[in-house]
Amino acid sequence: GIRTNDIIFGEKVTCSIDAQKTRWVKFANTLKLRLLVHLMNGGILSAQSTAAGFDITGEIAKITTEGSGYLAAGENVLVNPGYQTDKPNPFYTTYKNTVTGTPTANNIYYRANEWGIDYYSFNADPRRSRFYVASPNGYIGVKYGLPPVTDNAAEELAAIGPALGSSATAAQPIMTASESLFLQAEAKQRGFNASASSAAVLLNNAIQENFTFVGAGDASSYIAGNATYPDVDITAMPLGAGLPGGGLFTIISQKWFGLNGLNTLEVWTDWRRVHYSANVPTFVYGTAVGYDPGPPLSVSPQSTATRIPVRLLYPQTEYNYNAPNVGSQGSINQFNNRIFWDIQ
Repeated sequence: GIRTNDIIFGEKVTCSIDAQKTRWVKFANTLKLRLLVHLMNGGILSAQSTAAGFDITGEIAKITTEGSGYLAAGENVLVNPGYQTDKPNPFYTTYKNTVTGTPTANNIYYRANEWGIDYYSFNADPRRSRFYVASPNGYIGVKYGLPPVTDNAAEELAAIGPALGSSATAAQPIMTASESLFLQAEAKQRGFNASASSAAVLLNNAIQENFTFVGAGDASSYIAGNATYPDVDITAMPLGAGLPGGGLFTIISQKWFGLNGLNTLEVWTDWRRVHYSANVPTFVYGTAVGYDPGPPLSVSPQSTATRIPVRLLYPQTEYNYNAPNVGSQGSINQFNNRIFWDIQ
């Protein structure tokens, strides 16, 4: 039955079967909201955005009429088919430790970057110690694009933290409740969400929910301590001429802080779809609060790249097994051909 075979909202959920089914509907509604939010492309100073050919307001109204709502606080979508020490969570044994407890090759290879580490430090963000594990020298991140020697040697750098890989038997997150609340906050900020809660309330709830999920405790001191800073305070005024205030800038910034490592593709999507200004077609983190965002591309002397891809390419398996449909998309260039919702 549902209770025993559902590896996401199954028997570990202390609710009735009807409530369990409702949780699935909420998950579906939240996934739909994510896609609708992707269509809300306008710049960070835009109160509202439209997408040609898509009735965002109408589609959100259908969700409202259905009545189940979205994933709420504590309603994280986690998968656990019965992970055990000898049948471990595959993320953990890929990026953290082997079944014998020794660090994997990927654990050594994938280390923190300097920009992320320093931005958490900039705001005295307690999530730093949850997303990263300090090296013997502290919370040190790799300088983008430089070779793995001396200062950038793996043993000198912070590693993947407990929020991303707590144990071999831990459930793997598919979507967190905090992401749902970040999406709801943006929809409200842009005028699409009819929720009785304000964008500020939804955002602060999202921050607290993320703190809870990653094990960072109470977020109230963090929020209060960063009042007037637009990357934390949604009501903040601009800190300088030509800079944005709070609003959408705060939501997108906090979404990065919260989903770092949990859903990096969503953060990449936000970077692509949200214009920083009329002249800057991608979101720019950090600058509104005087934090140097660092180089937009690798500074490695071996790299000649000048642009970041705007989409993923279809894998070869699609061409092998789904040739008519993928072929109908024509020739795809990862730097020029945007997917249907990325209208900017």
